[in-house]
Amino acid sequence: MQSNHSESMPNNLCQKAGRTWEANPGTYLVVILSAFAWAKEFLLPLILAILISFLLTPLCLAWTLEISRAVAVLSVVAIVFA
Repeated sequence: MQSNHSESMPNNLCQKAGRTWEANPGTYLVVILSAFAWAKEFLLPLILAILISFLLTPLCLAWTLEISRAVAVLSVVAIVFA
């Protein structure tokens, strides 16, 4: 006589064996906010650099018509950070 193991075990245990870990939405929120706080360290300077480059590009292009591009870029950077 063969014994069937699935008959001897309750259905609830069989279902839990293949179940993955589930977290509540608060856990996901904490993980996402922690990732944003960690990413702020390097994303904020990167975003500011991109915005400043968009703002200063027209000025550099206008001065490039009169002087070389390298001198125009260096002069704009010197004026901005002075």
